Amino acid sequence: MTGSKYPVPPTLASENIYTFPNLDGYDGQFYHYIAHDPLFRCGLSVYVDDPRQRYGRILVPALTSLIAGGDPTRIDAAYRFVVLGFIFLGTYWLSLYALRNGRNPLHGLFFAVLPATVISANAYTIDVSLLALCVAFYLFAEESVTKLLPILALAGLARETGLLLGGACVISAGLRKQWRKAAILMTAFVPWLAWNGFVILHTEPSQLRQLTWIPFGAFIRALLHPVMRTGSPAVDWLFVFLDYVQMAGIVVGVYLAARLWRRNKLGAVEIACLLFAFLVVVLQKYDVWMNFHAYGRIFSPLLLLLAMRGFEVGSGLLMAPLGLVIPRFISYSAVGALLVLTQAGG
Repeated sequence: MTGSKYPVPPTLASENIYTFPNLDGYDGQFYHYIAHDPLFRCGLSVYVDDPRQRYGRILVPALTSLIAGGDPTRIDAAYRFVVLGFIFLGTYWLSLYALRNGRNPLHGLFFAVLPATVISANAYTIDVSLLALCVAFYLFAEESVTKLLPILALAGLARETGLLLGGACVISAGLRKQWRKAAILMTAFVPWLAWNGFVILHTEPSQLRQLTWIPFGAFIRALLHPVMRTGSPAVDWLFVFLDYVQMAGIVVGVYLAARLWRRNKLGAVEIACLLFAFLVVVLQKYDVWMNFHAYGRIFSPLLLLLAMRGFEVGSGLLMAPLGLVIPRFISYSAVGALLVLTQAGG
């Protein structure tokens, strides 16, 4: 989903990238450029909207470049492979989770309809990588540090919000006075610190302001100013209704995360849910809240972790926030499929 607002790098002209006119495009276009130039050797960072932030999320672009062997003609295929690979891993780990709880492993296929998965499959964003790692985090949070450490290290490199998983584990170990375990878990931040130190040397400070201390400020503004997208009043108001349902799901998720943490203040999963809930409160950038793609995928880890805990203990209430969010993404996928079929029929 490359938009015309940012020019396509001349060195990628041979790819014949389709550009949507008069549109900003979407995040995946920038991670595509980064995959072509993960070490700042080709000058493609100038075509990225916010190089310091985008390059910090290096996991998917780096794996893409690695699999492609540095061959630019293989980058696109490798990128698809990486995204599909994380969808496979998320499904696999969710199947293991279902088996562990005495359920049918086919429950793992539910991973395919999660918000971050849908958007990553459609627009090649990097969010599915963190979501898959969240499933692994849930599986191994209370097990050996050996299994958990690489998951936490990769989560931070997938997206900066992945650091909350490592933070939750360190806080949990500290509250339990497991100081040695906490010290070992803190080493999971080292790859992120090292990589971002390298990024800082090659980029200018980020110009994007995403945090505020006005709770739900941008959320309320987006609620009062719904976005009409299709030009059809009936369809637009259906989507607006589903947007409101999704936003309600996020707010309910914040409440349930606090409630879950009060029941078990020492659990790493509970602390992670609380940290993601806090992120909902402070991430008050209007551009995020006006776009259901954005906040749905950014907060997918919170919804998923709550739903997994609810599935495990038999609480439909904990699964409700995810249930409120998914219909908007199903409608999005259905409309996209309908457009494809219509074009194919034409």
